[in-house]
Order: sequence, then C-alpha cells, then structure tokens
Amino acid sequence: METYARTYGFDVRRPAWLAQAAMQPSSDFAATTLADAAVMDEMGTVRFGDLDARERQAWLASVAQRDAELDGARSLMLDAVVLNPGQAIHQTLVGVLTYLSERRADAGGAAARPEKWLVPLRQAMLLAPGYDPAWTFLAGALLETWEGLPEAERMGAPPVLSRAFLDTGFVGQNFLRAAWVLGLPKAASLLPSVPAAIASAQRQLAAAGGVQGAATLRSMWEKAEATARSDDLARLEERARLGDLDGLLSGCRAWISAHSPWEFDDPAARRQAARVMELWPPGAEGTWRGDRRRELVRYFLDDRSSSADPGAFYRMVDGLRGVPVVVQARAALRAGDTYAWDSILRTSGSVGSLEWTPFFVEKAWADLKRGRVDDAVEALRNVAAAARDEFDVLLPRRELARRRNDEKERERVDGLIEDARSEPVGPEAWSPTGALSLCVDPEADATGGLRVNLHADKPALVTWGWNGARDGTAFVDGERTLTAPFAGLQGRVTFAVRLLAGAQPTVEAAERTTGSSLSRQSAAATEAPRTAASVAGVAGSEKLNSARP
Repeated sequence: METYARTYGFDVRRPAWLAQAAMQPSSDFAATTLADAAVMDEMGTVRFGDLDARERQAWLASVAQRDAELDGARSLMLDAVVLNPGQAIHQTLVGVLTYLSERRADAGGAAARPEKWLVPLRQAMLLAPGYDPAWTFLAGALLETWEGLPEAERMGAPPVLSRAFLDTGFVGQNFLRAAWVLGLPKAASLLPSVPAAIASAQRQLAAAGGVQGAATLRSMWEKAEATARSDDLARLEERARLGDLDGLLSGCRAWISAHSPWEFDDPAARRQAARVMELWPPGAEGTWRGDRRRELVRYFLDDRSSSADPGAFYRMVDGLRGVPVVVQARAALRAGDTYAWDSILRTSGSVGSLEWTPFFVEKAWADLKRGRVDDAVEALRNVAAAARDEFDVLLPRRELARRRNDEKERERVDGLIEDARSEPVGPEAWSPTGALSLCVDPEADATGGLRVNLHADKPALVTWGWNGARDGTAFVDGERTLTAPFAGLQGRVTFAVRLLAGAQPTVEAAERTTGSSLSRQSAAATEAPRTAASVAGVAGSEKLNSARP
C-alpha cells in the first residue's frame, strides 16, 4: 500500500491521508483510506493557486495516471474484501471505483456493464442497510446512466432513489435529474415526508424555472412541516416530563433551528412556538447575535405577545448576552418586573430617543389596562416628540383621551388616525420588493382586511403575510386576488408578497375592505386549494427541459 501511495503522489498531494492510513488498525481499513483518497481525486477539485510548485507537479502527474490510480485502488479494495468480507464500506468502495473506472474508459461503458458495479453496491446495502453512502452512490449512478440502463435495472431504481432521498444533500444534487428521467409526479412521490428534503427539491425546481413543480412541492412541504413541528414538540414535552434537561435543551435548539416561527403565523403555530419558549431550560446562556432564540424573541416582540407567557419570554431574554436595552426593558415590563425595567430606564442614556417608542407605547397600554391613567400619561410623555403623532402612539393617546374626557385631544387624535388609515394602498404605495406599509385601527378595522390583485405574465409562486411572517402561499398565473384580514393586528403593519419561484408578480390594484368575515386562519385556508397544482396536473403541463442535467 505504501508503494501504491507513493506511486500516485499521495505523500506529496495528500500527506494527511497517508498518515491516517498508517494509523488504521488493519491493512483492509488502511486500504479504505487510500481508496477514499483516489475517489476524491476523481470526483473532487483542487485549487492550484493554493499549492506550491512541488504539489502542483504532483497533481499534474496524478491526472495523467488517473486510470491506473483508480485500478490500483480497486485492487486494494478487492484484497480488503477477501480479508474482511463483512464490511459494507469495502464492498461500497469496490462498486464506486469500478463505476468510476468504467465511466472513464467509455462514456457508455458503465451503463453497458452495470452488473460490475451494481453487485458490490447491492452487497454493501445487504450488509449494512443503514449505510447511506452505498445507497446514495448507487442512486446517483443509476440516474447518470439511465439512458443506457437495461429496463430491469430501471424498474428497480425507484426504491433505491426513495432510500437515497433520505439524504437531503443527495436530494439537493439529484432531484432535478430524477424528475427528468422518472417524471415529476413519480420523483415527488419518492421524497420522504422530511421538510428539509422537500424544501431542497423545491428550490431546485424553482431555480430551473419549474414554477408549477415548485408549487406542488411547496404544498407538500407545508404539510410535512406542520406535522414535523407537532411531532418534534411532542418529543420536547416527553423530555421535559422525564426531567432530561440536557436532552430538552438540545431539542429546543434543534426545534428552533428546523422550524422558523416566521413560516407559520396562525394561532396554533404561535402556541407551539410559545410552548417551546416555556420549555426552554433556564441557565442556558447565549448571545443576541449568535443564538437562534433571538428569532423567538423578535417574533413575539410584535403583536403576537398574547400567545406567549410573559415569564417565559423574560427568561429567554435574560439568558442572552448583548440584548438591546429596549428589548430587555420590554421583556421586564411584560413580566411585571418593575425594578428591572425601571433600573434600565435610569441607567440607559438613550431614553427619550425614537428607539424607546415601542416600550413607552407598551407601558401606556399596560397602565391603561390597570386603570393607571396618570402613569399612562407619564409613559406617553416620555415618547420622543418626533414620534408622538406616529400611528402606534395615536392609539393609546385616543384611549387616554377617552378616559380623561378630553374631547379636544380626542378629536385631534381621531383626525390623525383617519388620515393615517386613508393613506394610499394602491400599486404606487408598494415597494419594488412587494411590501406595503399601512395602518390598522383595531376598532375601525376589526372586521376589515386588505384585498390585493396580483398579475403575473408568467407563472409565479409567492408567499404573503404580515410583519415578516407567512400567512399563506399562492400560485399566480395571470390574475390572482389575495384577501388578508386585519383581525389580530393593530398599529402600523407591513404586508408583503415574497417570491419563491418565477418572476415577481405586479400589484395591479389594492384596497382596504370592510365587513370581512374571514379570520386570518380561515383566509389562509381558503388559499390552500390554489397554492399548487396537483401532482397529477403537473404531470401533463410541467416542462423540465431546462432542468435536464
């Protein structure tokens, strides 16, 4: 083996691999290390700019000797199989090296003689059904040689692909090819109900211009994601019941990493996110910029706070270093820790600036709720002068004027509120990225909503929602109307239509509506039947010419 390694320059090109081979417990495993290096030579890349003159010369020489290098590695692995026939990795490398050699010798050779690499790869899968590299390489080889494969091998490919699709990385590299050779409906049916795998396939189709296919997979993803959120939360509950704090902490971190709160913004999803926050074990420190808990905090800083336990929200903020002082104060205010937020106010040098507006608005509402009118007056007095006529400030000012029977103030505030609600929402008010800022009065707009007419010259897949979150998904081909209720919203809010696939549709018209009976949850549900074409429907219309590898 040392002779083989030095013949093909591993001592110069891959000295670490040679050292690793020397540390293996037996010669057959030492051979696997060198065989892996040979496979990397054939399938990988190297940056010549990072090499010195001696290394560049060795790499250039290896290119000229690649056929012999692969044959030599295969011989090493055949000897390894004789020494240790029960190792799946040995059989896998025999199949891999055989395939690569056949492919180099003749572009159609690997397909013409598939048994030479199929037999060892299948033997590896029998020896170790859970060994992913055997499945993924075989699936990739079947897709690559599809046109030349015998019909019997094609018929047996779907189960192999289904198993390989459990590897999200494999999906990301090979789903388009699978959709081309099998047809999109069949390829989609082989995907596991794993959100990450489905999302990877969706991104491939979107990038290749397969908008209807991306819509189909988006619908699949939403169902799989909803199920995964519920199942993963149930596992967190079980860990909490068993008192497994370490497992609970790692599970909470995994939950928020896998399930962004912004993707599902209905009452059930809010309760799930709030429950994760409640289950998060105390004492786990992190940083505001680097910890995923920041997403939960930001999500519940908005008007979604009614779903979250104030104490849990406070603990989560308290466990992070570098949290902005305004966020710290708002968390303490919600939890009723007067000493904490008062201390922050007294020590912060930025009180009275615009960034403190949300805190004082929130405090004014809390004071009004408790009947502390004078405290509410003081809170609003602390709002920066430049922000006192902002819509979010006008709402508690109106309530305060009512409580104090201040008709002059009330008339003035009512006028400003109506002026803000009368701001245009038509196409001219939207940003180039599809966002609209508008004001929602929880009293006047309680049963109202926003109706948006979209136009797309070419098919497009979009998501839409309020304040950075997703309320629904829509497939737009020609004209499409979205109806987004205001229920649960107040203050200045942002509605956005975000592109997932295709070309950004244009807003043809938009208007505020009144008297809508739709809740936000039911409105999102009404979009579902048109979120994506069915798999069967896509079969007849989806063109994947641009996706062909």
